[in-house]
Amino acid sequence: MSKPTYYMILDTETCTLPFVNEWNLSSDDKKKIAIAKPLVYDIGWTIATRSRGIIERRNYLVAETFAVPAIFNTAYYHEKRPLYLGMLERGEIEILPWNTIMEILIQDLSKCSWVCAYNAMFDFKKAIIFTEQYINRLYSPSYYEWEEQQKEACAKILRTKPKRESHNFDKDNFILRGVSYPMIDIWGLACTYILNCAAYKKSCLENKRVSHTGTYFSTSAESAMQFFSKKFDFIEDHTALSDAEIETELLFASLKRGKLIQGIIFFPYKMLGDTVEFVMKGRGITWDMANMVLNQMKDYLPDNIEYEECSNYQKQILRKIDELEQFMYATWDV
Repeated sequence: MSKPTYYMILDTETCTLPFVNEWNLSSDDKKKIAIAKPLVYDIGWTIATRSRGIIERRNYLVAETFAVPAIFNTAYYHEKRPLYLGMLERGEIEILPWNTIMEILIQDLSKCSWVCAYNAMFDFKKAIIFTEQYINRLYSPSYYEWEEQQKEACAKILRTKPKRESHNFDKDNFILRGVSYPMIDIWGLACTYILNCAAYKKSCLENKRVSHTGTYFSTSAESAMQFFSKKFDFIEDHTALSDAEIETELLFASLKRGKLIQGIIFFPYKMLGDTVEFVMKGRGITWDMANMVLNQMKDYLPDNIEYEECSNYQKQILRKIDELEQFMYATWDV
């Protein structure tokens, strides 16, 4: 009898550096820094096999971030603090120092053949790695010098246009404290095997599940789970262990449909194509579906913006708006 393959499915919830709330930033600018400089405050994982499902669960709050209000209050979901306090009181989660959590994680990683996450790029190449860096500096004499360097780096993020991220790293493995662990991106698998079909795209149009620009279909874990479970009122908890549990389901649902793919699949949402093209070529598309996409694109653009003032990306969206409007008025008698 063959030995079962053990998978670790991990999720993190993050905040960012404590000085961000002092800078009087817009929500978009806060988001830029939070994505570039994520600090883990909630980490959870399952260990599972395809035959037995989930066999172990772990969930921890990070003492150095969750228990420091100036840091935790930078989190997008900071209003969940009472929820976490209730979980602590009921013994559903522990609060531990980061290094203790990492010791437990490394011990569990040694049991598993694969480590997985939905958007592995964020969890394994950003959140855990930057938190490691933060903790190392926090307990060193050079912390304040490092914090000043981070302020300069964050200011640079805000004043320069975003650049295409470098992929000059090991995209196939999660590397933690010098040890390499084979990695799976559940987001990429789900886009490849579950979401890239006409039925999913139509469900996105029916349920208003598109990107904030209106040009792409939503491929979030929440959207994927709604489609997979056929429960379109499902809302993700955005707590680490709960999210890891649904991502475990999505992993095994994907592996039932196709072969395992190691490593990060970059920009997997793009394999579904853009919304305008699907509306114009898809079957059974209604005026309401097309109009939802049109309005989402219009809402993304600033009010009363002149074409000459637009960025190249905004000009692309304006062209898509014009194309879709022409199609709609030629197709439907309105």
